[in-house]
Amino acid sequence: CTARPLAMSGSVNVGSFESREYWEQRYRNSDGKFDWYLLDLDHANVLADCLDAAVSSPPSIILEAGCGDSALPLQLARRFPSALVLAADYAMASLHVQQQQQQQQ
Repeated sequence: CTARPLAMSGSVNVGSFESREYWEQRYRNSDGKFDWYLLDLDHANVLADCLDAAVSSPPSIILEAGCGDSALPLQLARRFPSALVLAADYAMASLHVQQQQQQQQ
């Protein structure tokens, strides 16, 4: 499976990405719609197709490490309804966004 790199525009302070405070602030100010990778692709189907090709049976557990406020965990849960989908992130604020997205479904 391959993904094309995202070209970022504007000034980005990459050093701040290492700080938990940066991510907490970033997700506290989030509208829950920021998804920085694979912007024009259907994330769940791309990843699910890769999983289908790599394993002989549907996954029972899926971990998205560094989930941010991506809709990917919910998309994967819909694609693999019998799987336990775990969303994990460095910033607790992003996990609150994940909880809100799940409650809206």
